[in-house]
Amino acid sequence: MIRSEAFCPECGFRSARRHGRYVRSLADLPAHGRTVQLRLSVRRFRCLIAQCPVKTFSEAVPVSLAQPHGRRTGRFQDLVAYLGWAMGGRPAQALGRRILLRQQRHLPARRSATGA
Repeated sequence: MIRSEAFCPECGFRSARRHGRYVRSLADLPAHGRTVQLRLSVRRFRCLIAQCPVKTFSEAVPVSLAQPHGRRTGRFQDLVAYLGWAMGGRPAQALGRRILLRQQRHLPARRSATGA
């Protein structure tokens, strides 16, 4: 369902004043030997509150699809993270190439047991 308004992330004000749109690309898991890329048309809105420091903002993409500012779908990111944790850097990178995870330039660095 497409809503005609969005909420400002700074002040929470609901705005229906559209400012424009842009295309956001998300890499997804390969299918049938081909890479898959989702292209979303994301709308931008104007915040109408004069005191708000945010003048324009984009509508939120559902977190179930991708993280804010993310370039991959959640399921693709989960696979990349799992490969990084299970296999480590170069072996995971080699396997990723073999199963067509070409969008990956590098796998995420391992985190310590304390999460730091």
